[in-house]
Amino acid sequence: MKITKREKKAVDQAVNAITMDCSYSQYLRIEKRAGGVAASQKEIIRASRALMSKKGKSRKHRLTRHEWVRSIIKQHNQAKKVYMDIYYFKKQNRGI
Repeated sequence: MKITKREKKAVDQAVNAITMDCSYSQYLRIEKRAGGVAASQKEIIRASRALMSKKGKSRKHRLTRHEWVRSIIKQHNQAKKVYMDIYYFKKQNRGI
């Protein structure tokens, strides 16, 4: 049994939706546009939507878009944690 082009395209789209991830360079562009590490999640989402194409904002790509935004927020939370750890470490060791 042979797989048609249409079926192959559908499988490729499903795999892309499952493995959608934001690269670090994309995250940095979004973070800069949102206002830095201290930006809220709402500001991060707005900045990411501003960088999306019209096609990327469509209903057709909703699941992929949500996965991509989740990966951005995950990276943002990691960056915030590092920032806060450094801030509190410096605050505790001011006398040294």
